[in-house]
Amino acid sequence: MRKIKGILLILFFIVIALAIGESIARWAGFKPYNTEEIKFDYKPKLPAETDSVYGYSLAPGYFTLIKNDTFIYHATHDVHRRRITSYDTGGDIHRNKVVVLGCSFTYGDGLEDSCTHPFILQSLFKQNNINIKVENWGVGGYCPAQFFLQAKEIIRDTSVKYVVINYSQVQDERTICSRNWRKSHVKYTNQLKYQKLIYHPFFRWNKGHVELEYKTMNYSFLPLQQRLALVELADNAFCNYENKSASKITQTVLQQTIDTLQNAGINVILTSITGDDKSNEVITRFNKQGYQTLLFGFNIGEKGYNLLPADGHPNHHANKIFADKLYNEICSTCP
Repeated sequence: MRKIKGILLILFFIVIALAIGESIARWAGFKPYNTEEIKFDYKPKLPAETDSVYGYSLAPGYFTLIKNDTFIYHATHDVHRRRITSYDTGGDIHRNKVVVLGCSFTYGDGLEDSCTHPFILQSLFKQNNINIKVENWGVGGYCPAQFFLQAKEIIRDTSVKYVVINYSQVQDERTICSRNWRKSHVKYTNQLKYQKLIYHPFFRWNKGHVELEYKTMNYSFLPLQQRLALVELADNAFCNYENKSASKITQTVLQQTIDTLQNAGINVILTSITGDDKSNEVITRFNKQGYQTLLFGFNIGEKGYNLLPADGHPNHHANKIFADKLYNEICSTCP
């Protein structure tokens, strides 16, 4: 009987402690998990499909993409599952290539085909009679884990002479497939069923080296996380702790990716696609190590460079700057 009373007393104090902790958390402004739903619709079907190597990839075809019922744009994916960079389907298959790697900032979320910087870059080469084909390998949500795997495919194509890697620090937590990144996808409610099917490539430390593994995109809530601020606070604390290794792992993977390409005789340009301070610091660090890098000179979060209020991705004006600077960089260093 005394043992039972002792257990009940301990439980009582635990409940009291949790109640006090929850009150303090609420007083400090913390709240239970809650997020505004973001709805994406696609016509005629989902513009992506699962992929055993990359986790997922683009599906070929012409698509209408609708965000929150009001923001509409169109995208064309070729038979190689890449966004097009020209409306001309012909051309010399033996010409040299420039491959552009990146995430949604490279793919061109929110933009028509002709407004993406790989498309504009292709137009600049054509206008100046430079026989180079540009390929847009950017896919929304991609990160250095996918860049690393794409490099293995790229080096098999001897016509590729340049690879542009559009990096942003927002990709860091994707490289480790962090809990926080998986959590950020819960708001895309009409995609959750599809995301659970994805086995995402990621890297982790193992005995002083980075190691490639795969895991699902699924995110599981903690008990009472959607009711108690204290539980959400604990989850955020764990996410922040987990993300501490993300930047170092990402930079290690980027270096291995660049070295793989360069060892195959391919020139690589590493850029800071978002232009924020943290991304620029990483690019500057690589530049000091002797790698070819490019800063575009602005932050896409600044007014006039994005699609806000509808969407935070770079607008046509920003992509025109990206293309112009990439064109000048490539032309200044190519043989």
